[in-house]
Formats: sequence, structure tokens, C-alpha cells
Amino acid sequence: MTESKLENMVYLLSNLIGGKARLGDKNVGRLADMIMTDHGPVPEVTHLEIHRPFGYKSLLVPWRKWRFLDHHGRSVLALEALEPYESEPKEGQICMRDYLLDKKVLDCNDAEVEVVYDIKLCAHGNKLYITGVDCSRAGFLRRIGLRRLSDLIRRLRRN
Repeated sequence: MTESKLENMVYLLSNLIGGKARLGDKNVGRLADMIMTDHGPVPEVTHLEIHRPFGYKSLLVPWRKWRFLDHHGRSVLALEALEPYESEPKEGQICMRDYLLDKKVLDCNDAEVEVVYDIKLCAHGNKLYITGVDCSRAGFLRRIGLRRLSDLIRRLRRN
């Protein structure tokens, strides 16, 4: 997939986690987490962590090395070899799944405590940004594995 087709793609973290990662026609593992930085006006995803089958080290792949990522987490890597990317997240890198999902946060008015059930992401300019969190009931349903029920409720609400 070209960069222009990744432009303005919107993702939900809960849909991506667990998706298969491929290198060519070979499965190399599953997407386990995303690493973010919070140094600009909008937090940016810098790396994606791939858990591999038993006996292989996890991969930490920079976002720019992804050729394709669909809404269900299926992805294709643009790598020559896997070995240079065998690594674990380092101290100071923020793992979104561990650090944000299912954690309590204050709402924008500092009035209520909400639980983050999902994280909204947007690809723009060959970068992946965190654009929001989902604290809704639909996000909760997706988080506990009832994605179809969540989608049904969303469609009914739209109609």
C-alpha cells in the first residue's frame, strides 16, 4: 500500500492488537503493543511491538517500516531482515496498551474520572498520531471482546 493510501486512515487500538504481522508471504508474529512519544503537540506512535512464537525475540519495528496496516490489525512489514529489529521496549518508551488502556483519567473539565477503553489513532503525513481516547460503553464492549455488539449499537444509533 502506498503512503497516499495510508493518509487519513483512522484506527482503534483494540482492533489492531493481536493482528497478524507478515513479511512477504510469511507470518512473523502478532501486533502486541504500540510505542508512543509525547514530545509534540499531538502524541505520535513511533514503533510497533510484534510478539513472535516461542523461542523468537520480540520485534520493535519503527512505524515508517510498515507497508500496510488494515483496520483489523493485519499488517505487512517493509523489512529486509528481522534480526536488526529484535528488541524489547526500553525504559522511557511508553507502551500504549500497558500505559493507557483500562486506566483511569480525568475528563477535559477535570470533573470526572473515566476509564480508557480504547485509543483512537490517525495516519497522516506518513506518521501515526494518537487523536483521542474512547471512554464510551461501545469502547467497553469492544474491549471485552463484544465488537459485533458494539458495531450493531453504533449502526442503530446512527440510523
